[in-house]
Order: sequence, then structure tokens, then C-alpha cells
Amino acid sequence: MGSEGVRIRTDLVRIFSIILLLIVLSVSGLFYYRINRLEVALVNYKESYTRLIGDYTILQEMYTNLSSDYNSLYEMYTDLRDESINLQEIYTSLRADYASLQETHSTLKREYEEIFNLEKETVLEKDKILNISEGGNATLSYEFPYAGYIEVEFTASSDVFFWIGSSITKDVYYSRYPPFPQTLTNGTFRVPVSNTTYLFASNPNPEQKVTINLMITLTY
Repeated sequence: MGSEGVRIRTDLVRIFSIILLLIVLSVSGLFYYRINRLEVALVNYKESYTRLIGDYTILQEMYTNLSSDYNSLYEMYTDLRDESINLQEIYTSLRADYASLQETHSTLKREYEEIFNLEKETVLEKDKILNISEGGNATLSYEFPYAGYIEVEFTASSDVFFWIGSSITKDVYYSRYPPFPQTLTNGTFRVPVSNTTYLFASNPNPEQKVTINLMITLTY
């Protein structure tokens, strides 16, 4: 009975030992499997991390390059914007100058047509008084930038006559009013003029002074 009991206990110990060994082996295998999986996962994680670091480095370089390009483009944009503003100001100024030139051209063209067609008129003298001594004379001179004619209207206290001269004719008097040998106390006459023109008024009376009232109008 004693030997049998010992044998039974020994068998039970063996069985429990085997079961415990199986449990230990199972747990060890499970731990090994988990550790192996974790090592694989860690390797994969390290590889993924390395790839992410590489991608991050590439993206960082791209960002740096893009930032540099952006700064360069922004500077170019600023320069172009300033240039555009400057060109706009120049364009506005040129338009204003063009409009002014057009207006000046129109004015000059109109004035030229008026001058060419003798449509402009200027009063040179109004109620001009000449006091001429006995047998004396008086000379009036005028500068004319354009060719045209003058109209002389006069009233005198006694008979007078007029000569018209010009620098073009080398100061030679080329027209007389009234025609020689006449004299008049009043009248109106027209003569062509250009450059420097001289109006010579003469009192032919050697014994009496004369007063002349003149109205002279230039048409050009």
C-alpha cells in the first residue's frame, strides 16, 4: 500500500510536471511569438519612420525652395507693380500732353486758317491824335508778324496826305493816299502790309498846323 501510494504520487507529480511543462512551453511559445511579432513590427516601424524622415527632409527642402521662389516672385511682383504704377502715371501724363497738343494743334490750325483767309482783326490805333507843325510830318511804324492789310480812317483839321512804306521795299514808300497831287481832310484807305510798316502823315500847308485823328485796324 505504501509503495503503491508512492508510485501514484510519483505519477501525479510527473503528470503535473508534464502539464506544467506544457503550460510553460505554451506560454513561452506565445511570448516568443509575441516578441517576434513585436520585433517585426518594430523593424517595420523603424523602416516607416526612416521613410517618413526622408519624406519630411524632402518636403522641408521643397518648402525651403518654394519659400525662396515665393520671396523672389514676390519681389518681382513688387517691382512689376511699381513699374506698372509708374507706367500708368507716364501714360496718364502722355494722354494729358496728347490732349493738350491736340488742343494746341486745333488752335494753331484755326488761327492759321484765319490768318490765311485774312479773318483776324486787331485795332492798332483808336482815336490816335497827331499834331503836325506847318509843313511838317509825322511817322508811325508797326511790326507785323503776318502779311495782311491795314485800314486807315482819318479826320484832319486841314488837308493832309499819307505815304506807306515797308522794310520789304527797303524803306521805300510804295503807296500814297490820296493819289498825287490830291490832299484830303478825311477819308478811309486800305494798303497791304508786312514786316515793319511805316505810315507817313504829311501837312502840306506851310502856314497852318494840322491835327489828325486816326483809327487804324489790322486785318491778317
